[in-house]
Amino acid sequence: MKMKRNVDALLDQKSAPAEFRKAIVMQLPVALINDLKQRVLDLSVSSGKRITQQQLLEEALRNYLYK
Repeated sequence: MKMKRNVDALLDQKSAPAEFRKAIVMQLPVALINDLKQRVLDLSVSSGKRITQQQLLEEALRNYLYK
């Protein structure tokens, strides 16, 4: 399943009220990490605004869990 890229939604998260956050640690395959880094770079360049790995992962998890 290919996820829809919504850069505006990623950027709007900064204006949302702060939520309590807790760190998690996990291991992922190196290829997946490299693809994540590349996607973040591509989105940042195409939007002209900084996109973080955390923003992208949060959006992906929300799409997977709640939609």
